[in-house]
Amino acid sequence: MNNSLKSKAVKGIKWTSINTVFNSFSYPVYQVILALLLIPHEFAYIAIISLFVTLSVMINNLGVGEAVIQKDNVTSNQLSSLFYFSVIASLILASLMYLLTPFIESYYSLDNLETILKFVIITIVLNGSTSLFRVCLQKNLLFKEYSLIQISKLATDMVVTVIFILLGHGVFGYVYGTVISTALNAILLTIFALKRTEMKILLHFSLKDVMPFLNFGISISLKKILTEVSHRIDEVLIGGMLTPEILGVYFFGKNLIMHLRILITNTFGQVLFPVFSKIKSDIVKMKEVYNKVSYFVAMIAFPIFVGVALTAHLFIPIIFGDEWIGSVSVIRVLSLAMIFLVLTANIATSLLYSVNKPGLVLILDIITTVIYIVSLVLWGENGLLVILSLYSLYIIMKTILLQYFVSKELSYSIFHYVFQMNKLVVSTIIMSIVILGIQTLLTSNSQLLQLIISVISGVITYIIIQLIIDRRNSKLLLNMLLKKV
Repeated sequence: MNNSLKSKAVKGIKWTSINTVFNSFSYPVYQVILALLLIPHEFAYIAIISLFVTLSVMINNLGVGEAVIQKDNVTSNQLSSLFYFSVIASLILASLMYLLTPFIESYYSLDNLETILKFVIITIVLNGSTSLFRVCLQKNLLFKEYSLIQISKLATDMVVTVIFILLGHGVFGYVYGTVISTALNAILLTIFALKRTEMKILLHFSLKDVMPFLNFGISISLKKILTEVSHRIDEVLIGGMLTPEILGVYFFGKNLIMHLRILITNTFGQVLFPVFSKIKSDIVKMKEVYNKVSYFVAMIAFPIFVGVALTAHLFIPIIFGDEWIGSVSVIRVLSLAMIFLVLTANIATSLLYSVNKPGLVLILDIITTVIYIVSLVLWGENGLLVILSLYSLYIIMKTILLQYFVSKELSYSIFHYVFQMNKLVVSTIIMSIVILGIQTLLTSNSQLLQLIISVISGVITYIIIQLIIDRRNSKLLLNMLLKKV
């Protein structure tokens, strides 16, 4: 990378890290407040709203954003055509979703779900109409502006939601927070994109301008939709077969782990695709960046997820209350599965997209998703543990396939990629032994004391071992996060 691109990339990582830190501190507090103010039955509504909004955003985009980032030069006429296309697509999708809401309420058997979803449809139009503005900020590596917008959105969402819940609106408070924060996000994206980038909305629309982007983006869009469906199909089945309370507890535990995974991967993931796209002609440099980022992500992810799995039985009742104790098994299983997912989420797919291989990623997703869904249909009725096990196996299978093709693209063995993680595995195993030993010795003590000593001893152990066996990379990661590179 030239110095200018390297500087922008490091600055982008710095600001996405700031966004991550804000999320890391604020989101757990937000979850604690929601867990105290709402009951598991009401969390079932949040699970459905989340699925509804996320899928609609992915269908709305049709992969156009990734196509704009991957293409070296995009004209004002093309951007204008894509903007109007996004607005039209969002209106069509919102209309279809509106017609489906009665059937969704009937499937889940939840009162007022139809009314809630019809109100949430507003976010579909807002997200779809401004998705191109977000893309323009990312393409130009304006991650400072984008991160500030994301922070403002999350802060608004939390404050508005809590205020309305305290005023007695229940789960409707969550809906109001979602809609209002999405509106603010749309306004800020529009202002910053038009002010800080070369994007201009002209009175111009042509399908010829749109089609090249759709041809590239449709595979990415289908891949994202399949990924989201595969990650959320378990919630759909649980919601239909079991009680809303079980769905609420399951979603609560799964959402904690998935959000933790997003916090870890987003720091690097948002920057990687535009960076890979700019250095895609230099395989040696791509290999270097890919391996280094994968290692850094693993250095953070391994101890965090293993530590969460080992202490879930302690912090869940202490922080959230005994009514959420059922989520401990969900958190433990998914924490270990997420170790595999963090190594493919955003990193492997970003590289394959940058070298114009969205079709390959889509095929891999179709294969793994079909196998997973068929397995759920055949064995999912055997209980929650079986569903969790199938989901974990799906993640592992998908990780292996993606890493195989990335290794093939970069001309090196997948075993070389795996072997580079050996020092992290050693540090994490030693940390786990120490934590389990501490908990065994303190069995008769309070849960709070066990939790505090487990966390402190685990952190100190991992840092010391990692500094002993891999001092160079440990210091390099710290320096990168502090922008000393």
